Amino acid sequence: MANDLTPAGPKSAIEAFVEKLNLPEMIAGPAGKAISRLVAGAVEIPAAYLDSFAQSIKDKTEAKTLVNKEVASAAAKLAAGDSDIVARAAHNLLAKEYRHQKNKEDIARRTIEILQEETKALPAPDQQVSASPGPVDDDWLNVFEQYAEKASNARMQDLWARILAGEIRSPKAFSLKTLRFVSELDQETAKLFEKYAPFICNREAIPTPDELEGETLDELLHLQESGLLSGVGGLISQIIELSDDGKFVIINQSRGIFILGKPQQKINLKCALLTKTGIEIAKLIKIPYDPTATQEIVMRIPKGGIELIARAKFKTGTDDKTVKNVIPGETLWASKP
Repeated sequence: MANDLTPAGPKSAIEAFVEKLNLPEMIAGPAGKAISRLVAGAVEIPAAYLDSFAQSIKDKTEAKTLVNKEVASAAAKLAAGDSDIVARAAHNLLAKEYRHQKNKEDIARRTIEILQEETKALPAPDQQVSASPGPVDDDWLNVFEQYAEKASNARMQDLWARILAGEIRSPKAFSLKTLRFVSELDQETAKLFEKYAPFICNREAIPTPDELEGETLDELLHLQESGLLSGVGGLISQIIELSDDGKFVIINQSRGIFILGKPQQKINLKCALLTKTGIEIAKLIKIPYDPTATQEIVMRIPKGGIELIARAKFKTGTDDKTVKNVIPGETLWASKP
């Protein structure tokens, strides 16, 4: 008869490492796999190294040790040739691999910080969810690793860490196309997108003026040419349909724009649409609340049949789009004083 009291086997190095991350059970497994992949690659990494990494001990010699054996082995095979060239080649390869490894480990550390910050922000019951989102796809990790190892400045490392954290929480949140886009993202485009991010409504559109011209037109066209927007200057509009009691809430900057008008009234809001890549990039940006952007959006909403537009607090459903528990606040526009 089987012994039901047989103790479980010893924890693997990865399992012990994941336990130290102090993350909810729902993401601990996927996070452990993804983070250890960045730290260890295809190498069977020692438990002692994972332990020191989890404690954020920044010892620069550790990353060098990971690749030193492989480099030394390759150099030894070439030793029969020109020893000076071999020595320089080995040195350059080691330096390059060390930089790549350090970049990946910095991103891994930042990813852990982001996941822990997000966990603290969750209501207590949500931290106990036991259903795991599943592992991050191996092919996705292969591509991510190739791009991440080249990110040496803090801004880009933070961006890659946010992508990895988002993918751990929700696999397939970021496409391979978006990874490639981020790897080629220039400062001008990044700053422009951040400038217009506060105007994003319902996670997918930027309302535009009836007469789109000048600097605004040039900048939005730049974002369109970069692959973040579509329909700039065209005839695209979003149809806003008021409810049976004449209400609707536009999601903007994690807040709401409450509209009160005629029951089942339809409003055509002229806009430029975010592409799939644009939607995914928008998830990565910390958008500080910009009341000026909200006021500008209100100005761009057609007013026929509308009685009131106000700020609003609300909650979203599991799809992050369904609005509930709406509480109207400060009036932004009214048909009558």
